Amino acid sequence: MAHLPIRAGALSFAHNEQKIANEVYGGRTGNTAPDDGFAYRGRGLLQLTGNDSYAQATKILRDSYPRPTSSLIPRLSSVQTRA
Repeated sequence: MAHLPIRAGALSFAHNEQKIANEVYGGRTGNTAPDDGFAYRGRGLLQLTGNDSYAQATKILRDSYPRPTSSLIPRLSSVQTRA
């Protein structure tokens, strides 16, 4: 019966991916809010994990691919709409 508390605790995580992610990733790699572990779990091609990694990747991408200037953005007024 020594395994019962561990098994009972593990069963509370069964089929609950949000609870698992918050347990594994919460409180580290910049995850400070209650659901950051789930929000910043590994996903995508690079499998970024953690708020800090997301922030760093966002900065790198924004620095590498700046927003187009307003002259390159089509104006809505130039787009004809059907009535």
